[in-house]
Amino acid sequence: MKTTRLFLRLISPMIFLVFILIACDKDDDIIDEGIQQFPADYLVLKSVYDANNGNSLNWNFDDLSMKSWEGVTTSGEKVTKLDLFKKGLKTIPAKIGELDELTSFKADSNVITSFPSDISKNLKLTELSFVGNEIASIPASVSGLTALAKINFKGNKISTIPTEIGQLINLVELDLSQNEITDIPFQIEGLAKLIRLDLSSNLISAVPSRINKLVAVEKIDLSNNQLLGLPASIGQLQNIKQLDLSDNELVIVPVEIGNMTSLDSLDFTKNEIGVLPQQICDLETIGTTIKRDATTVCGTLYPNYVALYNLLLQNPDNTVNWDLADGTMKSWEGVTVTDDGVVIGLDISGKKFPNITSEIGSLIGLQSLNLSDNVITELPIEMGQLDKLTSLNLDNNQLSSLPDEIVSMTLALSLSLANNNLIEIPSVLTTMKNILSLNFEGNEITEIPISIANIENLNSLLLRNNQITSIPVELANLLSLNTLDLRENDITEIPEEVCSQEVNGVPITILVDDDSLCTDDTPVLQSDYEVLKDLYEQNPNNRLDWDITDETMASWGGVFIDAGRVVQLDARYMNIDLLPSTFGQLDGLQVLQLTGNEMSLLPKEIGQLSSLKAIYVDENVLQELPDEIGNLTALEILKVGGNNFEYLPNSVSQLTNLVQLSSRGAPSFTGKKLLLELPADLGNLQNLENLNVYGNKLATLPNSFGNLGKLVYCDLSNNKIVAIPDTLTGLTSLETFLISENELNTLPPSIVGLTGVKNLWLLNNNFTSIPDVVGNMVWLEELSLFNNQLEGEVNIVLGNLKNLRELILSNNKLTEADFPSGSMATRLVALEELYIRENKLEEIPVSFSNFPSLLILDVSRNLLKKKDAIPNEIGTIESLTELHLNNNSDLQELPGALDGLINLALLDLRLTNVTDLPGRICDMRTGGSVNTTIRIDGDIDAICSQ
Repeated sequence: MKTTRLFLRLISPMIFLVFILIACDKDDDIIDEGIQQFPADYLVLKSVYDANNGNSLNWNFDDLSMKSWEGVTTSGEKVTKLDLFKKGLKTIPAKIGELDELTSFKADSNVITSFPSDISKNLKLTELSFVGNEIASIPASVSGLTALAKINFKGNKISTIPTEIGQLINLVELDLSQNEITDIPFQIEGLAKLIRLDLSSNLISAVPSRINKLVAVEKIDLSNNQLLGLPASIGQLQNIKQLDLSDNELVIVPVEIGNMTSLDSLDFTKNEIGVLPQQICDLETIGTTIKRDATTVCGTLYPNYVALYNLLLQNPDNTVNWDLADGTMKSWEGVTVTDDGVVIGLDISGKKFPNITSEIGSLIGLQSLNLSDNVITELPIEMGQLDKLTSLNLDNNQLSSLPDEIVSMTLALSLSLANNNLIEIPSVLTTMKNILSLNFEGNEITEIPISIANIENLNSLLLRNNQITSIPVELANLLSLNTLDLRENDITEIPEEVCSQEVNGVPITILVDDDSLCTDDTPVLQSDYEVLKDLYEQNPNNRLDWDITDETMASWGGVFIDAGRVVQLDARYMNIDLLPSTFGQLDGLQVLQLTGNEMSLLPKEIGQLSSLKAIYVDENVLQELPDEIGNLTALEILKVGGNNFEYLPNSVSQLTNLVQLSSRGAPSFTGKKLLLELPADLGNLQNLENLNVYGNKLATLPNSFGNLGKLVYCDLSNNKIVAIPDTLTGLTSLETFLISENELNTLPPSIVGLTGVKNLWLLNNNFTSIPDVVGNMVWLEELSLFNNQLEGEVNIVLGNLKNLRELILSNNKLTEADFPSGSMATRLVALEELYIRENKLEEIPVSFSNFPSLLILDVSRNLLKKKDAIPNEIGTIESLTELHLNNNSDLQELPGALDGLINLALLDLRLTNVTDLPGRICDMRTGGSVNTTIRIDGDIDAICSQ
């Protein structure tokens, strides 16, 4: 018993101590997290607490239910919401991903620097807010939170938006304002339910064109960024109510914003906008509140303005000094613009524009382009879109090649590439038969390709100062060539066939260092010397390269002697103001070339030049032509365009040997007068083969026009002609008839009698349907109805044109319904090129697959959007070499059946919504008989490796 009592005395204090320890309050820092009685979510939040020393969460860990914990909302033992506002948090541990019932997580106004990727496990999250932290990036794993409806990361240090954000298909609100974001990924297009987008106070300079896919968005805030421009597609947001673009660097905004008729408020303040398009200002009439700076005015802003402004941005060191507040561009130096805002002339020579980017391709009305003296090293492929260009000056740059796409420049073109880095004549040029002049002076070209003979309309070839050693005899096949400059090369021999070449009986001008290569040594007539000496002395500012003391005139540039007489005078662009009255004594003169001088009058004595066969006095300032010009009965070529008169003297009708008459109008920026009518007796010119009166103000044609029985080529384009006389049956030799850019809406029945016409251009007129008479012109090979107002079925009219090779129906109002299935395609057996760009096609007609010889199909800039917009049958056109689908912004997919296009060299998908390609199409790039070039926005290799 004593032993027992002793034992109890010894053990009792120990039992009491154990009891005390158990009864004591639990210390927060000694909780064993492995004990199962603690709820799992409790332990997760405990990890948040432990990971943030010095926090102010102030949670009572005795409360295992967590119901008393500030900022924590639970359902049973599960945490459903967290609102940890201003709790001194620095990090969020990965265990946060274990809160599998969490629907809302807010941790605003802390100092959190990173965001756990494990958050992607919280699949029920609908709201995520981390305003006012120091987070630098959003993990890509956020894409797993597909239930998210709201994201707010305002006021952090985020620099990029993950592309995966586009997978959050239920997102309604996205606020990433007050960060350091520089770009908006195009994948944002996936947020089709987004209503509110706030990206204000970032460093964003551009908006992706696919922003138009945010079809539900009502509010967009892009204020306080660095925006330089906006895509036109933004105007397609039809549900938007608030758009804030204030405090950016905008100079222009797309006119398409005027289509946002649902807008309640629109803010343009604190920008550099000079002219706000009137279409946008008109939104105020339907209740839209528009805020703009006091210096911003409403006015007309033309589409070409946008293109030129974007080109300006690509060349920040330019010196053009354009007044960007002038939305009409009419005050802009070097820019020639029509009354409806189409830029037709652009001269930025020497203005520090080394970067000629894709924007140049938007100037589709451009006729004259001068890019000389800009240190340009390459040209974009979009140059090929300038299919109205007739003059292109690229002198004094650093070009070593040209893009193949310029082959689309099908009009009569003057091209100058003097003083570049060319070592060969670009092969693409030898396929362009309508080039009129080529200037390759001052390059490093070593040979003239035989294929240059393919440029059948070439009349001037300048190759001075190159490294050419031989002249191919094939140059003699250039039947229109009148000037060949071969000076400063290493040529020792010129084929006799070239030396003796004539154009319409007139010897061509061949400029060489050694005149003996093509001329004789007969002494020159003294009186001819005296006349040209008078010319030199009476024009003190001339630039003639003449040694006036050399009476043989052997060293005189541009003077050609034959049998002792001056037979040709080439004094183009030599600052000549007048011809001396003695000029009529040069009665041996056969060719007179005075293009580009400053003459206001021709002496009447010019009528004494009885041997004269060709006169070139275009691009002067002549007020009139003397009546005596009608005395030149030997004359075969008369070029008088670009002067300052409104009428040709009727005496021109006496030139019965005339083969070519050209009086093209001067560009509008010169302010020169234009022809108002042609001589009444024009039809007397029975030998006339070529008539060119492009770019004047002719309203009618003389009735005698139909008597020009030998006329082969006739260009009446860009006048004011409202009707063609119904007396055309006499034009039995006519092959090319260009009556574009007039005011025609019908054609006379007698046009059917023009059985020789192969090329008929009716572009830029007022036709609303294809004239029925065209359908009977079965001999046509090329037909252009570009940019009219065409609507209605075309099969019936065109089905008989069995010889047609090229059909241009671009820029009209045609739909797929206008090309019903039928026999038209099978009957147009010769058709090789079909252009239906910029119409209203929503799908490519299946009937197009029946063209047996089709090489090029262009359906760009349409409305292709249906899932099957490109039928599988198109893949059966085995002859096709080019398929242009670009600028169909709603086109999303292609059929794999296109891999049947075994000869396809080019597939253009730029500015579409195609982001994924069937493997069969990707495989077309390599391994076939033809390797297809696929042009698409983005990295084609990345797209094809998805």
